Amino acid sequence: YIVPELLDALNKNEAERQRLLDDLTADREAMNLLLGEKAELQTIVNEARPKVSYYDMILQNPQTMPVTLIAKDYGFSAVSFNRLLKDNHIQYKVGKTWALYQDYADEGYTHYNVYRRGKKAVSHMVWTQKGRLFLYDFLKQKGIIPRIETDQARN
Repeated sequence: YIVPELLDALNKNEAERQRLLDDLTADREAMNLLLGEKAELQTIVNEARPKVSYYDMILQNPQTMPVTLIAKDYGFSAVSFNRLLKDNHIQYKVGKTWALYQDYADEGYTHYNVYRRGKKAVSHMVWTQKGRLFLYDFLKQKGIIPRIETDQARN
């Protein structure tokens, strides 16, 4: 809106009128650019929404997973996946049980299930959903991604 005093001043001053028109044009172009960026960002958010929901669901899931199931996501056997984690100094073997190196031990990535095998109590490490996400992020930095992502990239 232009107040009457400003309108009178603009009518008397061509240079000021041109400056104001240039400012308004620049503002309109900036607004159109921002509206375009907003539309692009909204598209990205809409595409990411299902992934974010899945991510939240995974992290809230209290269930644990044996390494065999996680390994299958990447196309590995449990043995080769455990070796990969060992080679990357995430875990090491204590007797017949895997344990995390101290850098990762207190992060809530794993849990131990204890069960009886004959007269012995056997401890078996399983991964929490938080641990599964840690493995995903760690391995992705190494260029190792789950098979579902490589399948999607091919399509």
